[in-house]
Amino acid sequence: MTTPPLSTYTEAENHWTFHSLQSGYENRCNLSLYYEVHFDPMSDDYDPADPNDPDATALFRMWTKKPGVRRDDGAVPIYWFVDSTDSGPLEAAPYVVSEEVAPSGDFLAHYSTPLNAATRRPINWLRLPVIEKAWRPGQANKGGFITESTGWRPSPLQPSVPLAALIASAQAETA
Repeated sequence: MTTPPLSTYTEAENHWTFHSLQSGYENRCNLSLYYEVHFDPMSDDYDPADPNDPDATALFRMWTKKPGVRRDDGAVPIYWFVDSTDSGPLEAAPYVVSEEVAPSGDFLAHYSTPLNAATRRPINWLRLPVIEKAWRPGQANKGGFITESTGWRPSPLQPSVPLAALIASAQAETA
């Protein structure tokens, strides 16, 4: 008998308690994962509602041509952060952080391991919801142009994505 795969925490399951390792303050909130693909903050300079600004497809093409967007192996790094709608961004997500992104350490360097508020079971970081991004009038998420152009969304804590796969996905979406 095989065990069915675990799904993303439901809204009812996504309530956590954890405390600051520095002050001892206890937090009670929902958690999610927020990601940034290398250089996707370039969209900060544009507004999808402005007809004079590039659309998602044009931004995607500009982004793919940016020097340094990919590593030598062809992959584009993804940076992860723990977020809460109750209190906003907290810290870099555990297990995938680099010194350059979070020189003071990841979430677990600052907070205890979150425990489910009802069951007291420890968090499974791979089941946290990933914040959905978009790039259209009314929703201009940093890097949302990548999702709009390709249909791609990363799996929780995915460390990188092949640039060639994103380009092929964008081409398929416009074919």
